Amino acid sequence: MADCEKLRDPHLNVSADPADGEVERVVDVVGNEEPVENLDGLRRLLEGFAGCPPPARESTRTLDLIGHSDQTRLLHLGRSVVDPRQESVRSQFEQIAASGIVEHLNISELRLLGCETAMSVEGQAAIRTLSQILGIRVLGTTKLLYAAYFGEDGLKRRYEPVLSDAANLPDLAQVRTGWPSDPLPPPAPRFELDNVRRCSIDELPMVDWPRVRRLAGTGRAPTQGGDIEQLLDLIEKDSGRLMPKLLARPRCEILVISGGDRVRRIEILFDFELVRIRPADAPGSAVYRVKDARRLEDWIDSLGFS
Repeated sequence: MADCEKLRDPHLNVSADPADGEVERVVDVVGNEEPVENLDGLRRLLEGFAGCPPPARESTRTLDLIGHSDQTRLLHLGRSVVDPRQESVRSQFEQIAASGIVEHLNISELRLLGCETAMSVEGQAAIRTLSQILGIRVLGTTKLLYAAYFGEDGLKRRYEPVLSDAANLPDLAQVRTGWPSDPLPPPAPRFELDNVRRCSIDELPMVDWPRVRRLAGTGRAPTQGGDIEQLLDLIEKDSGRLMPKLLARPRCEILVISGGDRVRRIEILFDFELVRIRPADAPGSAVYRVKDARRLEDWIDSLGFS
């Protein structure tokens, strides 16, 4: 049975269950979050509140979906992608609309809280379509989202200007993947392979994105592998920012063998535009720009995936 007390909050925060490392750490910040496995779980969660007394008419709330965005800037909620072009996804939201639960709970907005969910053709189409289906404002984000944007109640009010609805979507010709200016993430250490945290192969988590395994060299000279040098040359080594809990799903991941059973993980984000690592001597994660996304894509394609 649903906990009707949760309807006292202005935001109904929903995230994936189970959450991966980055989303899990965001959820740790948010105090009133509801976990769901997929969009079917979201529908059942909302319908579970049907027996709760309706809130006061003036007491509106937002439904906030917290998750990673992918290379097309579409939001992932557990095993579901919030892409109403898919018939199964559209059907879930049509069922939510038909149930009347949006009106019953006085939900005034659906907010897609992942990185840049309003910054692609696909993302903007999803915002427009979901707004039409649900009959409420649907908002995406125009910036990278990470831990600093969240507090106990969810997205902090001061950062709501990063949200954009169907009537105010940005021009996609503008510069993308820029660092947030408020707050400006602190600089990350210069990108060096030796500065990437190592882990045992046995400690690697299971992931549902492709992995590339590539030998970087011996334990004594881990940066001398020719192929790895091509990768390092494509990274803007001094451009990095520390952005713990960045809500972006890796496009793929490169495992660099660093001697014995130890590896270093380099995640490729969005459309090969950014890379993310866990620094060896700093908490959280660091994100760096890529000099030439198409060259990086070609290099990864030449290696193939495991």
